[in-house]
Amino acid sequence: MGTLTKKVDNLLQNPTKTNLFLINTIFPQVIPFNRPHKFKIQQLDPEKTVVFAPLIRNNKNHLGTFHAIAQATIGELAAGMCLLRNFGMNDYRFILANIEIEYTYQAKTDLISTCEVADEKISQMKDELESGDKSTIKLETIIKDKNDNIVSKVLTTWQLKKWSKVRTNKQ
Repeated sequence: MGTLTKKVDNLLQNPTKTNLFLINTIFPQVIPFNRPHKFKIQQLDPEKTVVFAPLIRNNKNHLGTFHAIAQATIGELAAGMCLLRNFGMNDYRFILANIEIEYTYQAKTDLISTCEVADEKISQMKDELESGDKSTIKLETIIKDKNDNIVSKVLTTWQLKKWSKVRTNKQ
């Protein structure tokens, strides 16, 4: 891949306050679908990612509460950022293979989305990617409101593959 992905990977590996600001500035440009949602990555550690989602017009449903698909999107983002932090975008391709959402409480406030992954799980995936073509991982993201109520749980299944092993119809 290119120089830009290497620079982004460097930002992801060192999530200082300034680097998080840069990530939150760059990613809405790279992922235009997420731009109107105003999501903000607050924490980006190897084992934990936290994303903030404001209750704004673009995230509301017809009842004025947090839209179901906006919740799915913030759950996907937290899990995807967790993988990016651990694997980087320069060497690996990520594809969302499946998503399941369980809604448990009506979301009437801003939301916090948290995805945690054990270091052992990441190590296992890295071993699988070294010995094979691809690896899959399931990640659970817990979404809470301001009052610490769990409003939804998002289970994402991801396929990871080294870019060097990716084949398209054009090749």
